[in-house]
Amino acid sequence: MLLQKINYTWRVFATGLGFSIFGLGGLIFLVTVFPFVRNTKTARKLIRLAFKFFIELISYMGIISYELHNGEKLNRNGLLILANHPSLIDTVLLMAFVKDADCIVKSSLQQNMFTRGPVRAAGYICNNNEVDLIDDCLKSLQTGSNLTIFPEGTRTTLNAPLSFKRGAANIALRAHKNITPVVIRCIPKVYLSKGEKWWKVPPTKARFTIDVKDDIDIQAFTSARQLTLYLQDYFMNDTQGLQQLETEVKDIIITTLQLEDITVHDIDTHAALFGDGLGLDSIDALELGVALQKRYGISLLANSEETRAHFASVHALASMIDNFRKP
Repeated sequence: MLLQKINYTWRVFATGLGFSIFGLGGLIFLVTVFPFVRNTKTARKLIRLAFKFFIELISYMGIISYELHNGEKLNRNGLLILANHPSLIDTVLLMAFVKDADCIVKSSLQQNMFTRGPVRAAGYICNNNEVDLIDDCLKSLQTGSNLTIFPEGTRTTLNAPLSFKRGAANIALRAHKNITPVVIRCIPKVYLSKGEKWWKVPPTKARFTIDVKDDIDIQAFTSARQLTLYLQDYFMNDTQGLQQLETEVKDIIITTLQLEDITVHDIDTHAALFGDGLGLDSIDALELGVALQKRYGISLLANSEETRAHFASVHALASMIDNFRKP
């Protein structure tokens, strides 16, 4: 318990330190680097390296961990990349792995003292002019840039259905460009999500999975509305598949531990399995680990930090199993 409190306190401190380093780095680049960078590709490469350094730094500090699946699909030119947006750092996570990445930014970032240097030098598309926005995106794709868009337009609201804007679909249809979908998952879901303060860190280290999917062929779609609805369903189906697995895990918990007075509806998907949550103990964890190994063929290291993170909640367990089952 004491070690958990120390770890939690450290992650709160390290999160604040990490964001301070990020802001200070942007200010230093504004003064020392970007005034002398005249080529957008060079600026984007520098930003990509800086983002990769930041991700590795906060991983080393124990704030997050991450996995990139099928990252080789990002090593192409002229991609239209669409991703969901569960966390504040999704943009940094994704663009750390996308070469010559272009994106749409809020107009306020062009004025912010910490971000205006990188934003202007990289030639990112500003959203202050809706009339020219789609045309600017089309020009970006025509030059071979990898345009990254979050179709929700903002971070996902926790426990709310996805709501995509039609802009991304319009761009895909007008550019005749297939879509490269990227599904970003975070365990637990509440890490830097919409409405959460930066110091509200989760009980365990946040674990991100960036899954680059096969391209979506847009030839069959005749309208932006039709494609937008398809994209919403596409990303929601990934979540729904996970929800089915969460129900399955709940049933395994009840059956394995013989919780006769509890149903799957009584177990909160995101509540802690131990302590003040479901109230499981170390013996229960061992029995549950054996059951999961028999059912899914997974193997977990006892008493490791990663295993404790997997057993944080039903959602964490289901996400771990889902990632294990992927080719």
